[in-house]
Amino acid sequence: MYGFDLVIKNGTIIDGTRFPRFRSDIGIKDGKIARIGYIANPGSARVVDANGLIVAPGHIDTHTHYDAQIFWDPACSNAGENGITTVVTGNCGFGFAPVHTKDRERAMLMMETTEQVPAIQMQTALPWSWETFPELVEAMRRTPKAVNLTMFLPLNAVMFYVMGEDAKHRRPTAPEIEAIKELVHEAMDAGACGLSLSFMGHENNHVDIDGSAMPTDIMHPDDAVAMASALRDRQEGIIQLIAQIGPVGDRSISEKLARETGRPILHNVFSVSEYTPDLHRQSMAWLDAMNEEEGVEMYAATVICRAWNETELFNSPGCSLDALDVYRELTFCKDPADKRAKLLDPEFRRRFNESYDRSCSRRPRAGWPTIP
Repeated sequence: MYGFDLVIKNGTIIDGTRFPRFRSDIGIKDGKIARIGYIANPGSARVVDANGLIVAPGHIDTHTHYDAQIFWDPACSNAGENGITTVVTGNCGFGFAPVHTKDRERAMLMMETTEQVPAIQMQTALPWSWETFPELVEAMRRTPKAVNLTMFLPLNAVMFYVMGEDAKHRRPTAPEIEAIKELVHEAMDAGACGLSLSFMGHENNHVDIDGSAMPTDIMHPDDAVAMASALRDRQEGIIQLIAQIGPVGDRSISEKLARETGRPILHNVFSVSEYTPDLHRQSMAWLDAMNEEEGVEMYAATVICRAWNETELFNSPGCSLDALDVYRELTFCKDPADKRAKLLDPEFRRRFNESYDRSCSRRPRAGWPTIP
């Protein structure tokens, strides 16, 4: 007798290993699966009849931006509604800790520009009971949740915290590198799963509140390695980074971080396009070579469904089309009259139309003519 606490009876089990689905019982003791198989006598255990239902492991969404939403949406819709039981926040180098009290408004506006989370919603709902990463972890623990949550330490937030606006204009000094590494250690001690950054130069729709590049996008690769060396020293933690968006980007930063830190790399992002039919095969060949020939541990994220762009020319804080310099001119032209004049200007319209390249996955698949 196992003395189960919970028995799930008669469920159809899909275990995630590609083994064919099968019908069975599951016995759980002390929060862990103790038996998969027929259980004739559940004893005093609580019994759940799963007849006609699928029993499967919870899914982990490794790339989310629920950093703010978790505070007003405990299920992290629509993740929790679709079988996600764990979400990972702090991706792409963006998040809300560490953030100086005086910079809270800037952090919210940055999240609005990069991830289109409305600033007014964050201003209304974020409790801002923290400044440091450990304080944010405690705030998350106090927040009622219907999902599990873990966080990357976002490197853009860290660089702004240590260097202020200088993070966008110069390399960090040796003392600043050490201060950043201490913050990495502090976050890891508090429960962070690693650190995140983007490294896309100026070809990224993740732009700052004035349309300029984020610190990590234009940082020196050696500085990224120096900061991430804290994870190498600890021998723990994952590095999530955007170094590729379909056919655009520079994968050498992923290679460099993998080789010099020895930590697992979660590389973003592969894509499939009818206009670049071999791109995903080339990307996978590179990934295989990194793991099998270079001996590093690297994984890649990909886009697995069709995407679309919702744009509102006169009120949008930003969108994926901001990867285009010419479109960014519209986003950050805040006066409606000026924006209307720009749209009517023949020279701007010429540059706008010439910017279209259907082979780039980050741009509209069907082309400008289909935009209403």
